[in-house]
Order: sequence, then structure tokens, then C-alpha cells
Amino acid sequence: MASKRPIGPAGPPKDDAKQNAATAAGGAQGVPAPAQRSAAFDAVLRMQLGQDCRTINDKINDSNRPTWDQYKKDNEDRLNLTGADQKKMMAYRAELDAERARKLARASKTHASLRDGSDDDDASADSDDRKKRKRKREKKKLKKEAKKKARKLLKKEKKKRKQRSSSSSSGS
Repeated sequence: MASKRPIGPAGPPKDDAKQNAATAAGGAQGVPAPAQRSAAFDAVLRMQLGQDCRTINDKINDSNRPTWDQYKKDNEDRLNLTGADQKKMMAYRAELDAERARKLARASKTHASLRDGSDDDDASADSDDRKKRKRKREKKKLKKEAKKKARKLLKKEKKKRKQRSSSSSSGS
């Protein structure tokens, strides 16, 4: 019977053929082959051997590591990859792509007009944009003024109510 030495950096004793076969398979004396070991057992062995963490090769070849399909199935709610959501996502991406293409086209036209001179199309597009922005600012201004008027009216009504209540309470 072989002596029971602790497994350390030197590894198991080298004199026994059975031990050498087990070591070649990735284990030590009395240790099952890597395909049969659990991740927890591997962690204990690494701690005994003085290794801090698993190597990349160990992580890749881990039998407990799920496949992408299994991971998607297990984390379906977190990943949110259902068909309807994917369609929405694709439509949103297409919308973003179209917007980006428009902006790039406008930018390239603007830069080309700076280099080549002014184009009539660019000038009309710029003036249309300016008009739209101006209309938008005017609308915003009108809304702001309407809100301001409404606040003034509310203040006046509140003041009148306060005067009525004070006059009615003083008259009693």
C-alpha cells in the first residue's frame, strides 16, 4: 500500500503506475477523472495545490458551464429576447438608422456646400428648417404666455375669495 502523502505543489508520488495514470487523466490518487468531478471538488483541489483561481482552459472546459441556448432558456426573462420584443427592437433600430442616415446626408451636403459653394437645394432646406424652428419657438412662446395669463387669473380669483372670506368673517 502506498503512503498517504498530502497532495502539494510536487503532486502525488511518482512511483506507482496507477497514480501516474490518474494524474495523466487530470486527477490524483483516489480522485475521479475531470469529467466526473464537480466544480466544488475542483475548487478544493485548487486550494490544496495553492492555485488561486481557475485557468481560462479550466473555465472553457468546465462540464457545468451552460451552452448559450441553455443560458437563454434559463434567463429568458432577464434577456427579454421574445419574438415581439425582437421585432420592436429591429423596428427601432431601423428608425435610428434612417435618422442617422438623414443627419449624415444633411451634414455631408452642408460640408460639400462649404467646399463647393452654396447649392440652392441646401439653402432652401436650411431656410425651411429655420422657418420650422421659428414657428416652434413662437408656439412655445404663445403657450408660455397663455399659462402666465391663466396663473394671473387664478391669483386674482384667489385674492377675491380671500377678501370675501375676510370681509364676511369680520362682518359677522
